[in-house]
Amino acid sequence: MVNTNTAYNIAAGALVLVTAVAAAVVFLCSLCLVRRRKDPARSWLVYYKIAFGLFVFAIILYFFHYLLVVLFDRLYHSDENKERVAGVVLNLRRAGAETGIVGALATDLVVIFALLALLGLGVGINTVYNNGQKLSLDRWLQFAGFGVAVLLGSLDLAVFALREKEFSGAYTEQAHDHISGGLKALNTDYKWAGSTKAITLAILTIQFACALAVSVNSIVVAVQTRLEPRVKTAVRHLLVCCVLLLLRTSYDLGYFLKYVPLHDQYHGDGQSSESNVCFAVVDIVLSFWPTYILFVVLFAFGTKQQHGIWATPGNFTRVGPGDNSSLTPWGYSSSHQSQQSQEPLQPEWNHSRQTSSQQTRDLEREQTREPVPDQARSPAPSYSPCQVPLPPPAMVQVPSLQSVPSLSSMAPLQPVAPLQVMQPQLDGSNMQPWPAVPAPYFQYPQPYEVSVASGPPPAHSEAMGLYHQADGTPPSSSPLPYDEKR
Repeated sequence: MVNTNTAYNIAAGALVLVTAVAAAVVFLCSLCLVRRRKDPARSWLVYYKIAFGLFVFAIILYFFHYLLVVLFDRLYHSDENKERVAGVVLNLRRAGAETGIVGALATDLVVIFALLALLGLGVGINTVYNNGQKLSLDRWLQFAGFGVAVLLGSLDLAVFALREKEFSGAYTEQAHDHISGGLKALNTDYKWAGSTKAITLAILTIQFACALAVSVNSIVVAVQTRLEPRVKTAVRHLLVCCVLLLLRTSYDLGYFLKYVPLHDQYHGDGQSSESNVCFAVVDIVLSFWPTYILFVVLFAFGTKQQHGIWATPGNFTRVGPGDNSSLTPWGYSSSHQSQQSQEPLQPEWNHSRQTSSQQTRDLEREQTREPVPDQARSPAPSYSPCQVPLPPPAMVQVPSLQSVPSLSSMAPLQPVAPLQVMQPQLDGSNMQPWPAVPAPYFQYPQPYEVSVASGPPPAHSEAMGLYHQADGTPPSSSPLPYDEKR
């Protein structure tokens, strides 16, 4: 039958395993998708990835810790001979203790790097708000954070050394006595227990104070940048992460003050929280899940490009290696040249439409005038058809379809002066020149030539190239030297 302690360890190990698998998947995705791109506002991603990696390492160690403790309890309370299984039980107990010690050190380092990541995120928000310039106050704030991180790291290493000294002495000098004396002998007579607990309490207190300070700093950053739309998403993620880290550190400190005595010898009462199996779920949820959710929130924010935190916007607009083109609102890239060629299209097109409509009205009024007698007009110089100078494409005016008569009513063209195009009359008697009014027609990117007169369109088979060869040339045949047989 499974006792209460074994049930607690099994429940805790199962929850830790589920959390470890989920955290490992998200961590691998963060290594591939979250990029810094040497942006000064994204330096916090370095501390984020280190903290996330340590968290995955710590939670895997805690899973093996609970697994080894369960195996130890099953062998210790079995009916096997104590002398025969003493070595196996002692090794299981030692391995479980070592995984717990290393896991506790990794957990403390996770909190340190998480604090640095959130502090760096706040500094990055201020950098974006100040157009890529880092303030001196932010630099001093980062230096203070590094100093506190060094202090916490030194205390963590001291606690780790004391725990190693404590458990190494317990498992080497009195190994068989611990196994024969029972479980209580493993929890008593620790020489360095008092110093370890005192330093651990100091570490938890400093962690809670730092988390509170980072939360206050995030509120100040949110108030200062409340009118900047570029950092609204970053401020929201920062506030959520600060609340999660504050929840984690406050739970650790409260748990230590309530359930861990500060004297050397452990006096556990029968109403301890560990006697309730349901407390295992609460313990794992409040110990690991706030940190896991914090890393997931930072992962979701780190992968953002359009609404992320970038001091240089050109870093997240790359769609390929070496492509510095910008992204359009629908997600495709476009170069600056295409944007410059497309921007003036609309105004010039509107201007050309207005000009063409005005010229159409002028032509209609010109047609309604009385014709001038031939004697009053000065004789025009004669030109041959090949010598008639053609106006440039921008000077050619296209009349409206209503004013152009049919081909049958048009008279043959007469010699005209340069830069004048003949105006057809409805009666077909004579031709009058259109006034050459220069108008700024729409300039296409590539100029093309305008032909005054063109012949009939080619045949369908010729236009479609139905009888052409593979290279596009029409088929050609050479005469045969002899008569073809019929």
